[in-house]
Order: sequence, then C-alpha cells, then structure tokens
Amino acid sequence: MGMIRRLTGPAALALLLAAGTAGAKGYERQPPLYLDRAKLSALEFPPAPAADSAVDKADLEEVRSWQKRRTEGQCRDAAAQATATFEELFGDISPFARPLPQEAADFFLQVGIDVDTAVWDVKEREKRPRPFRRDPSIEPCPGLKKPGGYSYPSGHAAISRAYALALTDIAPGRRNEYITRANDAALNRVIGGLHHPSDIAAGKRLADMLYPSLKRDPAFAAQLERMRGYLAAPMEAPR
Repeated sequence: MGMIRRLTGPAALALLLAAGTAGAKGYERQPPLYLDRAKLSALEFPPAPAADSAVDKADLEEVRSWQKRRTEGQCRDAAAQATATFEELFGDISPFARPLPQEAADFFLQVGIDVDTAVWDVKEREKRPRPFRRDPSIEPCPGLKKPGGYSYPSGHAAISRAYALALTDIAPGRRNEYITRANDAALNRVIGGLHHPSDIAAGKRLADMLYPSLKRDPAFAAQLERMRGYLAAPMEAPR
C-alpha cells in the first residue's frame, strides 16, 4: 500500500533523523500522517532541566561516568543503532516474517516520522545543547558522529519506545522483550555521549503521551491490525 507519502524505504527515517538532528537546510521534512500537526505544535511538555540546576549537573556527571566505564562492545551497540530505524532497533527480535515486508517497514517508518515531528518541536522550544557541546571533556563513542541539533528530548528514546508499544499491541506476549530493547537503545544514547539521562526519560514520556493518540487514529488502527497478518508465527490476541 502507498501509505507513506513521498519518502519510503529503509533509509528514509535515517534521512529524516539526520535532517531533524542536524537541522539540514533545504531538506523537506516529512509530515505526520497519524497525528495532527497543529496539535503536535501546541503540545504541552515539561521543560528541560534548568542549566546548572542540581538535575542538570547530575545529568552531565552521569554522562562523564559512562564515558569512563563504557566498553568497546557498548560503543559498538550504540553505533549500530545510530539512525534509529526499525531494523536497527528491533530487527533481530522482530516478530515479522523475514525479510521484513515492505508494508511493515513503511508502517514503522511513518510511526517514526510522526513521533520525530513531536520530538523536533520540543527540541526547538527547549534548545538544550548536547552533552559534548557543553563539556569539551565529553567525547561520543568511536563510530558515533556528533549530531547537530538539540538534546531534549531524545528522539531515539521516543521512537524506540513508540515502536515497542506498537509491537506490544501486535505481539503482546513479548512485551517485556520489546520494552527492554527500547530501554537499552535509549540508554545507549547516554553511554554514547549524545544525550543526558533526563533527555532519555523525556523521550520515553513523550512516546507514552503520543501513543494513545496514535491508536485513536483510524488509519493507524487499521495498519496496526494489518501488521498481525505479517507475523512469522501465530500470536495471542491482544487483551
């Protein structure tokens, strides 16, 4: 189905995130399909921790601490999820038939676009610099580029959480596995030196706020139901 408008394929969300995080001029950001653009722009969301507040200082200290103790394996994991595509985040534990059906790839791509639109709006309001721009002693993991744009909330945390919530509705028996993977992907952004812990918490909170609205959209609900037809094995029906 031609559900995704203008931009499709596995690389599309990578391009979108590159535009969103780096603020690339001239790149036409894709519009949300399931969520109302005006409502996203007006979304009320808690502000980032104030600069030099106790929470802000603790945030930076946690990033520094991870930099001292992170392993090569943890850095590889963070680099492997750099663009937050569905395949990067959940490909190895996906419940779908392999290769991933194009309609399923398009569905998750559009969910990522919708969620990232809200992330972008909040980032532009808050304008919180990333950790490595605030403290020159902080260096991202080898293999991770220094993205542009702002830090709060984390797009990786929001998108991975939204994917996990959708997967839970599609294959509810594996909820813990999906949520754990989303949490790990979010933490990798702190380990990698690209986000503060409170950015991660905010990304998860934003996804939790947006997901009920996604489910209320008839097009999203219809696509979610269609995804069950692509499962590699029968799953219990959602309760």
